Amino acid sequence: MTPSRPFAPVSRRLALARLGAVGAALGIGGRLRPAAAQDGSPEATARHPLVGTWVIDNDTTTDTGAPPVAVFTSDGTFTDAAAGFSGVWEPTGPNTAAMNFLGIIDNQNGFSGYIALSGPIEVDATGDAWEQTYRVMTVAADGTVLETSPPSQARAKRLRVIAESALGTALAEVPAWAPAPPATPAP
Repeated sequence: MTPSRPFAPVSRRLALARLGAVGAALGIGGRLRPAAAQDGSPEATARHPLVGTWVIDNDTTTDTGAPPVAVFTSDGTFTDAAAGFSGVWEPTGPNTAAMNFLGIIDNQNGFSGYIALSGPIEVDATGDAWEQTYRVMTVAADGTVLETSPPSQARAKRLRVIAESALGTALAEVPAWAPAPPATPAP
C-alpha cells in the first residue's frame, strides 16, 4: 500500500537494491550541519544512544524487501555491510543525530554516479528504537543531480544479545516482510 505521489521517489530500499546489485565500492559523503550543536567530542559520540546495531524498516509504507541491519559506531561511522552502504553520523542533541551515507555506482546498466541518503535520526526515550525522515539524491558521474526524492520514513529497533534459550522464537526486532519478486531482465 504505497501512497500516491506525483513521481516515484528513489527510496532507501531502491537505493539499497541498486547498490547491492553492483557490489559498489563506497566512500564517505559530505557532513551535514546540525541545527542544534552538541559536544562533538569522541566521548560524547561514544555515549550517544545511536551507537549500536539496528534492524531498520527503511520504507514504512510497504512490507516488501528485507530489512537491513546497520551498525552505528562510536567514532561517527555507519556501515550496512549487506547492502554495501557506509557513511557518517554526528550527534545533534542528547538523543538526535544527523547522518548521511553514500553509494558509488560505476557502469551499472549504463549508469555511473552515486546515491546519497541523508536525514535526522531521533532515538526514543527507551534507547531501543529510532525514527527518521530521510531523502535520497541520485547524481550522475558528471555531477548532474538527476533526482532528489520527497521525504520518506524509516524506523529501527536495536538488536540485543539473544539468549540461546530464546532460539526457536522469532526476534521481535526483525519485522516480517514479503520478499520482492525477482527482477526481470530487460529485453
